[in-house]
Amino acid sequence: MSETSARDVCVGLLERAGVPIGGTDPWSMQVHDERVWERLVGERELGIGESYMDGWWDADRLDEMLVRVLTSNVREAIRPSAKLIA
Repeated sequence: MSETSARDVCVGLLERAGVPIGGTDPWSMQVHDERVWERLVGERELGIGESYMDGWWDADRLDEMLVRVLTSNVREAIRPSAKLIA
């Protein structure tokens, strides 16, 4: 990415959605692998699902976390990569 890192972009969008990183709320995202940020930016929904399956992050209340993300319209802020479009 350019001047703004993938992590900064994702953390900002998740904060906007009401999803803390490493917080104590049950819907907080607990990151176990920092590669998750590039994957989320590059693959959007596919990246969030596959990185979860790979154990790169989790949340006690995954349903609550995803509701916050999906209803906050953060998807519009990340353009799909050429790889994802192909």
